Amino acid sequence: MKHMIKKLMTALALILMINTVNAQHKDEETGFNMPKLNPASPLADVSGNHVGVRVPDYEAAKKWWTEKLDFRVIHEWPYADEKLAYLAPANDNSFWVEILAGGKLKPQPTYKDLAESLETPGLHHICIHVKNIGSTVAELKRRGVTIVGEIFYLKDITRKLAFIADPWGNLIELSEVVTEKPTGSATVTPPLSKSEVVTLLVKVAAKPGSVAKAKNALQEDVQGAWTEAGNYKMELYNDKKGSADFYLYERWQDRAQLEAHFAKDYTKAAFALVNGDLKAPIQMNYLTELWPDQRQQIKETHQPLTTLIVRFKVKPGKENEIVQLFEPFVAGVRQEPGNIDFHFHTVADSQQEFVLYERWENQAALDEHNKLPSTKTIVKQLQNVLAAPIENMIVSVNDISRS
Repeated sequence: MKHMIKKLMTALALILMINTVNAQHKDEETGFNMPKLNPASPLADVSGNHVGVRVPDYEAAKKWWTEKLDFRVIHEWPYADEKLAYLAPANDNSFWVEILAGGKLKPQPTYKDLAESLETPGLHHICIHVKNIGSTVAELKRRGVTIVGEIFYLKDITRKLAFIADPWGNLIELSEVVTEKPTGSATVTPPLSKSEVVTLLVKVAAKPGSVAKAKNALQEDVQGAWTEAGNYKMELYNDKKGSADFYLYERWQDRAQLEAHFAKDYTKAAFALVNGDLKAPIQMNYLTELWPDQRQQIKETHQPLTTLIVRFKVKPGKENEIVQLFEPFVAGVRQEPGNIDFHFHTVADSQQEFVLYERWENQAALDEHNKLPSTKTIVKQLQNVLAAPIENMIVSVNDISRS
């Protein structure tokens, strides 16, 4: 009898452990503490099935979903003067999209800006879960998908989000659950408005035989940008170590002006370097400056200066600590003799990365800055915050904006 009781207790303990693990997995999956299921409800058999998307062109819609998003066609059928189909993601059978095409349709609004879309009542978007939103958005951009809202982190729901649109303006949200929640002001706020200044750090890594070609194409892009009214700043650099890595630091009046820049022939020529001239994809880092000064919204005249770009990567959980260290430091450095720019940014698709962009009148001014006790103190404090030695994160660059 005792033996049977012991076995029963062991079985109960195992069941409890499995239930606990399942509950933990569920919380990790959703990012929330889920309320208990209610199997006693009269509607307990209700569950999610699919969403329907009304489109004017059946074949074009099916092609977009299958070629741009790799959805699979489950079933197709006609209904009156319409054609319909169920589609499911490449590796998931639990979520379906139904496309309904044909018939007479009224025009619907299309959006290039997330803020504008929020002004229309009714169904706003459907949402797709992704494991890595950064790589997903990069792949969708490569496929030519319209990005309506760039990646941002929403602290209240511990998710990275982005928005795309199909050719008819239907919005689709991409969502990644962030299991290690960033804290404090290190989080990134949604880029909802086109009126916000857009800052970018772009890295272009040329193949050894294409360095001259890449340099010429990037210089033409930079000098073309200077003629655009919406461009506040555009600088081209290469690494002083002599590598084939190029960096663009640019600032635009708003997202609409940046999109207009992307449509220019000289910008298309720079993007065309991906067709055989680069050893890695172009890195487009959208930045948010934490403590902008009044120069952020002023069109600057180019002047070559002593420049450093520091791409910090912090240890998990240290995001807020580096922000707290830099907040008083930035204000102090901007008062130092010879300092022209000192801008500290978060990176839109990575909570553990930060970018410092600093420019000085000359090397002597930078050398004096490095000798100050305040500089030595923060360098020492950063040792416990950074994921690697700070020396590995500093890029000393040459300004090569002009030929």
